[in-house]
Amino acid sequence: MTDIETMARMWNIEGLSQGEIAAHFGITRHAVAGLIFRHREKFKRRNERQRTDLRRLRTQAAAKVAKAQTAQKPRQPIATASQTANQRRKAFHAVKVAEEAAIASPANCEAITKAEAIAYDAARMPHAKGLMDLTPCDCRWILTADGPHMFCCAEIAPLSPYCQHHKARSKGPGTKSERRAVKDARKAA
Repeated sequence: MTDIETMARMWNIEGLSQGEIAAHFGITRHAVAGLIFRHREKFKRRNERQRTDLRRLRTQAAAKVAKAQTAQKPRQPIATASQTANQRRKAFHAVKVAEEAAIASPANCEAITKAEAIAYDAARMPHAKGLMDLTPCDCRWILTADGPHMFCCAEIAPLSPYCQHHKARSKGPGTKSERRAVKDARKAA
């Protein structure tokens, strides 16, 4: 059986389209159309009703196959790039908060009252330096409100531009999840 006879059988009996025949033989759809045009005696002419019936049968068969495939395997939720980035960011943030809670001493994690803050700043005032005198290891908390700005200059805490006291003051109580992470880190320590 030659290729043209096989194509004619696929076209006439099986009712395949030009594209489906082309995919079977690994050629273009236009090559199949040319063969059909040159060998009109072997390929039956399809009327509109036959085409519609064939399309309907193919779509029904494709729907059955698709339904069987979806019924066999459960649908997996697809995570978008932004969702995975958010998950990574949240995990990184939780680890960072837990590390900071492990570094910080329990005394510095409690809320600092306003009176304690004023007393600490007043005690640091004799050691204060101006902007041009700061070194990389000095705390950058501003002690003066007006006039030339004077900075705390105590030794900085790890991963912070401030000393341990001012780091605790700059953080505030944190969000609910941050407070929970600190609590869990304390229990683990």
